[in-house]
Amino acid sequence: MAKQHADRVKPKRDRAREAGSAHRKSSCRPLRPTRPTSARRVLKFRQASGPLSKGPARAYHREVPDQLSLSLTGDIARLPRSMRPMMPRSAAAPFDSDEHIFEPNWGGRRALAFVEPGRPGKPRLRLLDEFGRDLAPHLPELACIADMVNDPPAILDGELVVPDRAGRLDADALSSRLADGQTTGLRPVYLVFDLLWSGGRPLVAQPLLKRRERLARVVTPSPELVIVPGVVGDGLDLHFAVARQGLGGVMARHVRSPYLPGRRSELWRWIPTQPGEVPLHLLPDPVAASPRPILALIQRLPFAD
Repeated sequence: MAKQHADRVKPKRDRAREAGSAHRKSSCRPLRPTRPTSARRVLKFRQASGPLSKGPARAYHREVPDQLSLSLTGDIARLPRSMRPMMPRSAAAPFDSDEHIFEPNWGGRRALAFVEPGRPGKPRLRLLDEFGRDLAPHLPELACIADMVNDPPAILDGELVVPDRAGRLDADALSSRLADGQTTGLRPVYLVFDLLWSGGRPLVAQPLLKRRERLARVVTPSPELVIVPGVVGDGLDLHFAVARQGLGGVMARHVRSPYLPGRRSELWRWIPTQPGEVPLHLLPDPVAASPRPILALIQRLPFAD
């Protein structure tokens, strides 16, 4: 009787709170333990969430602060506006490896070639250096490169050189052309060694060996556009031959390497030649002038036919 009286004198707010608590206790069910979400599941969810056609394009490597946005949607109407090249790390000494492609390097200016739609029926070429500057206006002779790529829109990676009569880099002539467009009678050449986009679709996630194979199918070589040859395994022999011909060095790239825009990676190794590396009595004799000096020099390097 006393308890019923005490309940009647309780404030209405307290009685409502106790009634609600009792209802929750009676209706609650034990929760099943949740399975922790794996890192792979989270990654797949992030990639699949939301329509890819809306919002800003996502960078291929989101953790790289200096990587410009890239579109991975396969939109054939347009390429990424800009991209930064993948960079190598230096190697202490030349080496042999069956897991690397060894390529001669002239020591020219690195540039990405963007081949994209221009005027009706005429593709347009941009040559972007590592700072995003378009060098194509300084090198009008290379405009024909856009017609030599058979699967546009496309992005190629390579180096710009102005070769001398023997096929070696004329650094002063290249600097003059890029500074003020001054011609010296020597024609510029684009030496291509990688294919990043083809048919408007990215290839950066594919291994280097597949990208090189597609590069050989897509590009039609010309005096202005030369595919740099490569050899697997014999890095020491190639380095010695490159040093003897007076080139800048050798690039060693892992055959399974993806292309990491804006990254400096040990998957690519740069092995420069050193002054005095080749004894004087082994230096090459002067060679006769050739209309295609780059190809003439390549023929003096140890590549199988």
